[in-house]
Amino acid sequence: MVYYCCTLVYDCRKLVYYCHKLVYDCRILVYDCRILVYDCRILVYECRTLLISLSMSISSQYFEAIADYAGVEGDTNYIAVKKGDVVRLIKKDKEWFTVEKDGHIQKVPKGILIQKENKISSFNMNLQKNTQQNRNREDCIGYN
Repeated sequence: MVYYCCTLVYDCRKLVYYCHKLVYDCRILVYDCRILVYDCRILVYECRTLLISLSMSISSQYFEAIADYAGVEGDTNYIAVKKGDVVRLIKKDKEWFTVEKDGHIQKVPKGILIQKENKISSFNMNLQKNTQQNRNREDCIGYN
């Protein structure tokens, strides 16, 4: 009888050990899942940032130079453009446009630029609509 009691105690201790191990493993899984959720939220944020950046660059106004402009000698605030060059508008002033050309942001006289038709503005509208729909979905499932 004592033998069976000892065996039973041994088996119970073994069972407790495996239960503790199972609880420990479950805690590790929960921790790993929390890390995955956190990483997913970071990815969602980065995707939103990229979409906004893409949206801003798509919705930008582009202008084409209708004449050559050499800039202002000795002043790096003004950019030289040649007829046919396409630049992206950053800011409009009374007489000058601040534009981006080849990664440089500088000024050009307003009179030598004409606005180009933005053929992808409809794409931008759909992108903004889809982005808002995705945000609404995320709000519904609690990821905001």
